[in-house]
Amino acid sequence: MGRQEKLSYVNWVNHVLHNSINSRTTTLEKFRIALPLDHSHQDELGKWIEFAVSRKVQDIEIDLTDVTCKDDSHRKQYVLLPRELLRSQRRRTFFSSLKSMSLHWVCVDDQTADFLLSSVGCPLLERLSMKRITKLKKFEVVGPSLKLKYLEICDILGPISIKICNVASLKSFKNRETWEGLILENAPLLVLVDIGPQIFICKLATITLL
Repeated sequence: MGRQEKLSYVNWVNHVLHNSINSRTTTLEKFRIALPLDHSHQDELGKWIEFAVSRKVQDIEIDLTDVTCKDDSHRKQYVLLPRELLRSQRRRTFFSSLKSMSLHWVCVDDQTADFLLSSVGCPLLERLSMKRITKLKKFEVVGPSLKLKYLEICDILGPISIKICNVASLKSFKNRETWEGLILENAPLLVLVDIGPQIFICKLATITLL
């Protein structure tokens, strides 16, 4: 997609969302962004996410895949949730109705991931898929109060350690690449663990399902 074509698409989305502000519809079942955004559209990304939040979205998918990019080291990737947006929502539940989230080719650091899995982030989240994520070094899913049932982590760009403990609701866990370690314990409902033939685990601390 060329720069001008991308700009036209972004302007069209802005126009549609602007016209939806006064809509009688107060809830949104699904919100999907599938566009190779660059740094010049960071503000738009934040506004689109904020719109989804205001409509109590249940399913959000953000895919910034750039099929023309062949070298990961030159791929410009950006924070999924701008810091300003996170700060503005701290006093109330962020994605209060969100049940499913899919993140592809975006930048998510440890702090953002922790926020999303907290009681003020996405308290009802049942399904989380993350692919081709950068900056994520330590991913922890801990606590019996979580609703998470399906977790998928694939092709993370960089070394990462994963810890999943005391998640009573978890049924499925898929992971394709873990370089620094995996801890998985006390997940009594877990029936599917797929770590795939391509995985390389330097330190597998423990897998205790019961």
